[in-house]
Amino acid sequence: MKTLRVTGKGRLSLKPDTIVVSFKSSAVYTDYAETIAMASKATKDLKAVIAKAGVDSELLKTTNLDVSPDYDTWYDDNNHRHEKFIGYKYTHNSKIKIDNDNKILGKLLYEVSASPLDVRFDISYTVKDIEKSKNDLLREAIKDAKEKAQILSEAAGVKLKSVVDINYSWGEIEIYSEPLSLEACEYRGAKPSDSFDIDIDADDIDVNDTVTVVWEIE
Repeated sequence: MKTLRVTGKGRLSLKPDTIVVSFKSSAVYTDYAETIAMASKATKDLKAVIAKAGVDSELLKTTNLDVSPDYDTWYDDNNHRHEKFIGYKYTHNSKIKIDNDNKILGKLLYEVSASPLDVRFDISYTVKDIEKSKNDLLREAIKDAKEKAQILSEAAGVKLKSVVDINYSWGEIEIYSEPLSLEACEYRGAKPSDSFDIDIDADDIDVNDTVTVVWEIE
């Protein structure tokens, strides 16, 4: 059986409509139970700050929570490694998705920064309906493969018959961008109603994917 193998490429430019704020907190305590309790308290405190910013705190989701022994490590004059147990360290990663709104983002970041919480945060932009975007991208790749196959078959003087194989990696496609530098936030530090002054229009997110289609030809 004679075949024609063509790889199609799909390309999309997506307008970001969602902001993802990722938080990371960590601390060390001598007792394991205390570490768990303080990790829980830190999450409750973060939710309280989020609510103060006017954002639904129930939108905060844990992405990873790790509690493990922590050691102080050093080397002596003979380059021998030494360890001393200092306690248990928790690391909690969480994220919250909000609408792509500079005012909401500015208020949220202000409240977190102005609070006593020892937490780091990062900002990225994405789209609400990721699955739809992935499906649209796959359709574009298939469409591109069909167009290429038609051109190639006509140029070669052969006829396309049925599809005998479709090869797709099903790999995870990341749909996000990080256009915001935290230095873009202006801290005013006065009234509780203040917020970071953020003026940013995130660019479209360019994504692409490929699919390989094999046709029988005659």
